[in-house]
Amino acid sequence: MPPVPAVAWDVSLYAAASSHSHDMARRHYFDHRSPEGHGVRQRALAHRYPARVMGENIATGDTTVAQAMQSWLASAEHCQNLLDPEFKDVAVACARQPGPELRTYWTMVLGSKR
Repeated sequence: MPPVPAVAWDVSLYAAASSHSHDMARRHYFDHRSPEGHGVRQRALAHRYPARVMGENIATGDTTVAQAMQSWLASAEHCQNLLDPEFKDVAVACARQPGPELRTYWTMVLGSKR
């Protein structure tokens, strides 16, 4: 895929990513939608991000940012999100599930404002 302009860190998207990662860890699920059916757009709007275009990558099990990024780059669908020129903003968050088996939940939210 061709190179695209750099994206900017967005604190509202970070809040949306962090809340989703922590929710997945706390309630032991792994999905783009919460058990109530809320998706990335609803999470972004709840954190005052006026979304025009949204995308989301999630991962679990990777223990470092580098591992999560490598997993996303190795997946055609996730890589398309990373290199979509429509996205101008980004945030990434990770949460760890407590317990005897450490499990990490990563959420990357990409977007462009209206």
